[in-house]
Formats: sequence, structure tokens, C-alpha cells
Amino acid sequence: IVREKERNTIEQINVSPIRSFDFILGKLIPYALISLVAAALVLVAAYFLFDVVIKGSILYLFAATLLFITAALSLGVLVSTISDSQQVAFQIAAVVSIVPTIILSGFVFPIRSMPWWLQILSNITPAKFYLIILRSIVLKGVGLAAFWPQIIYLSLYAGILLTISTMRFKRTVG
Repeated sequence: IVREKERNTIEQINVSPIRSFDFILGKLIPYALISLVAAALVLVAAYFLFDVVIKGSILYLFAATLLFITAALSLGVLVSTISDSQQVAFQIAAVVSIVPTIILSGFVFPIRSMPWWLQILSNITPAKFYLIILRSIVLKGVGLAAFWPQIIYLSLYAGILLTISTMRFKRTVG
């Protein structure tokens, strides 16, 4: 969306009959599919190179991965509706996604060893919930009953951010 603003092609979108949500969805779908293929390649590489065996349902794993990708991309779309240039968008995205994901997701530092206020703050990153799902499916081999709260959180996160993005895009464009 930022690229459309920079190249002044946003005016063409302004006069087109497409709805804001459809436009945002159209921007999101190709990246989601590419990310899903990349995730599949990582799983294949993990199996052949490191003998990582997925103990749980591959269908659940791909569905959860698609949901996580959608949540992550929805944050990117929101950033692009806020930003006026790609440089600004990249800097904002680094601050609001990369840093919290590394520090607050529980991937590098265990969440239970963090101060209580950081444990609460860790709930802003979808990676925390995706890691719980990954560990449940890949390592434990459990079913949906073990991680349905994380699925709900990721769904709400993606839905809320996409709604805000659509409203911002409608206001700035339409």
C-alpha cells in the first residue's frame, strides 16, 4: 500500500469500484501463499536435514501456520496504511514486529522468567501464541483441544488488525 502511495497509483485505486477490504485482501493473499510455501520448505528441510518428525497433525500445523501468517501480515498492512514512505514503514515494522517477536515471544527468553509486566506485554505478539501451537503439534503431537485458545487469539488479532487497516485505508483513500 505504501508503494502505491509513493508511486501515486493510489489514485487509480481511489476511482476503481473495489472495496477497501477486497483491496487489502488482494494485497495479503499472494504474500500469505508465498509464506505458506516457505513454511512447507522449512518443514521438509527440517525433516531431511535434522530428522525432525512432526508428531501431530500436519493439517492443523498448516492451518495454524496460515493463521499466524495472516496475523503477521495484517500487522504489516496496518503499518503500510499508517506510513507515507517505504523507509518509514520498514522502520515502524522493525520496531513493532521484529523486536517484540524476538524478545517477547518466548523463543529466546522463557516468558515465565520475565518480570510480570513483560509477561503481560508478551501478549501483544502473535509469535508467542504460534510457538505454543508449534510446540503442541510438532513436539507433543496433541490435538486442537490443547491449543484452541491460541487459535482464537490469532484469529482475533488478525481480524482486529485487518478491520483497523480497512477502516484506515477507507478513510485515507476513500
